[in-house]
Amino acid sequence: MRDEFGIDRGGAILSHDDLALSRKLSAGLLLAALNKKARFYAPAEAMVIEHNRPGIAVVMRQGAHNHSPPSRSDDWL
Repeated sequence: MRDEFGIDRGGAILSHDDLALSRKLSAGLLLAALNKKARFYAPAEAMVIEHNRPGIAVVMRQGAHNHSPPSRSDDWL
């Protein structure tokens, strides 16, 4: 993952031309994110996503949005 995509993680989902997730998996991920106070914006188009250890910054077509890091590391999904 690191060599091909620059992703320094133990794993990722890689899909060629199609991605299908089960409804239960999708619903579970959505509920887990909502329980951790995730915010969802729709309709929205992300133009640039920058991330680092303390947080995430997203530049939307509609304007910039900055995400502050959670107060505790175990608050991350």
